[in-house]
Parts: sequence; structure tokens; C-alpha cells
Amino acid sequence: MIPIDATDGYAPDSDADPATLLAMQIKRHGKASTTEYVRARMPNPDERSALDLSDAVPIFETIRVATVKRRTIYAETQRTSTEGVQLAYPIR
Repeated sequence: MIPIDATDGYAPDSDADPATLLAMQIKRHGKASTTEYVRARMPNPDERSALDLSDAVPIFETIRVATVKRRTIYAETQRTSTEGVQLAYPIR
């Protein structure tokens, strides 16, 4: 996870879980809009090793970005194997 400083030198608790970090930023900046970017790609060697994947298995990379008034207040990246994973999103 990558907390992004939106103002004057704010440094959140690096040991906090993602939900807590996002809640802290929303409390500081106001209601946020969140967008998720998801893509499938082949992992690099370090990711393959960390996720214990074979050479033929792609990963999903999900980047979640929260913004307030078009200013990024929080970004988080997650990577997981595509094996056995199904994504579902409501269409509005």
C-alpha cells in the first residue's frame, strides 16, 4: 500500500491496515471518490517467487485510488494470482 500525502507533510501510521489509513485520510480531507484499476499481466521474477507461481500463471494487479476534489489522498496496489479468481463489479 502506498499512502499519498495530499497536503503539508502528513505522515500516517505505516503499521495501520489499509482501511484505517483510508479512514484517516477521509477524516482529514473529506468524502472521497474511489476508482479501481485492474489489469492482468505476467509477473516479474520477484512477484512470481513471492506468490509461489509457475512461469505460466498471470497475476491481477489492482490499484485503488481515492481522491478528494481531484486530488489523490490514498493509493493502494495489490497483486494476486489469477488462478481461481473471478472479478465482479456492479454496473451503475
